[in-house]
Amino acid sequence: MSDKGHDLKGDFRPISKGRYSRHTANMNIAKYISHITHLGADRWAGLLTWLVVSATSVYFTHRQGLLPWSAISTYVTGLALIGFIVCFSLATRQKPFTYEPHTRYGLISLQLACIYFTFFFIPHNYVAILLVIWAAQLPYFMSLLRAVILMAVLSIIFGVIYHVHWQQSGAWLSAVLFWTFEIFSIVMMTTQLKEQQAREREEAINRELRATQTLLTEASKQSERTRIARNIHDLVGHHLTALTIQLQVAERKSEGQVKALIERSQQVAKLLLADVREAVNDIRSTAAIDVKSALLALQLNSQEKQVAFRIADDLIVTDVATAETLLLIAKEAITNFFRHSNGNTLLIELSSQKDIEMRIADSGTIKRPLQPGNGLRGMAERVKELNGQLNINEQPTLTITATLPKEQAL
Repeated sequence: MSDKGHDLKGDFRPISKGRYSRHTANMNIAKYISHITHLGADRWAGLLTWLVVSATSVYFTHRQGLLPWSAISTYVTGLALIGFIVCFSLATRQKPFTYEPHTRYGLISLQLACIYFTFFFIPHNYVAILLVIWAAQLPYFMSLLRAVILMAVLSIIFGVIYHVHWQQSGAWLSAVLFWTFEIFSIVMMTTQLKEQQAREREEAINRELRATQTLLTEASKQSERTRIARNIHDLVGHHLTALTIQLQVAERKSEGQVKALIERSQQVAKLLLADVREAVNDIRSTAAIDVKSALLALQLNSQEKQVAFRIADDLIVTDVATAETLLLIAKEAITNFFRHSNGNTLLIELSSQKDIEMRIADSGTIKRPLQPGNGLRGMAERVKELNGQLNINEQPTLTITATLPKEQAL
């Protein structure tokens, strides 16, 4: 996902020391959604923690007479607590928003505002546990160092509020303790995020290896067919040609019944030579590469995003370079779909009529003009090398069409 709807830049820069790009933040928001999808227990744990903290803090504050049922502050505090959990639920939902990542930035900002609002109405400082929940979301929006520094500042503000407003002598100690809890939460989520990224990279590499292995196997089969065809043509064809010549010489030197037999033998030899040439042409022309199996090895689906293939039954690709180009284009499209698209379906169609055509349709919408990145430029370069064309249509949804001449594949 990106704030541009689609940003086909194939580069990925993970969290590193002293380096955190905006592109990385957008990438991690996508991981945020995926993480919530696969590890819903974390989300439910946050909801349960909020329920216990909110219910007990409001109850004890009410018992102290600070939040009477007749006071507006009671209901405002309740709305702030409810607002926090509503924003938390929306920010951690798996379905992408129309305006990513700005909507999620706004939701976590509202969460923080709701938390600090309750600090002025609830004297029990353990309500800062909500800050620990909030801090657990930060690794998906910023680097580890920035998250730790930000929570240090927010903990200082927490200490000031409870020391000055509520006149609690132990407010600073509580601030330090909660800051350590927040650091623990941030580190744990950062570790979990990196592990998830590592798993996804490993899965992506395995898919690419399977697809490449399939393509190499098909290329090896094609190479073997070509070798056999060449040997048949060079060896058997050569010997049959020599035999035909010898029969012609024998025919000229023979007479009567022997000459007739030699003529028939010569005709059989010519027919056999023609059959050999036809068999060689058939072997060369039917040495098709199983592109479908290689493409299906790249298929990747999740609960919210689906990749579908529609490959024509009469598709014939015999050129390894063409098959490799189709495979690389599909791989790049699938990668960009899961990284950047706000759509839920990617359809890859492959047909062979006048030319070989690959059509990639993304159901996601584009809010701003598409800016070609390395991935899209790589597609165009590969297609151009094979004298093909790459067309991009951004409206109403993103559609990429790669057309390769059939002559290149035969």
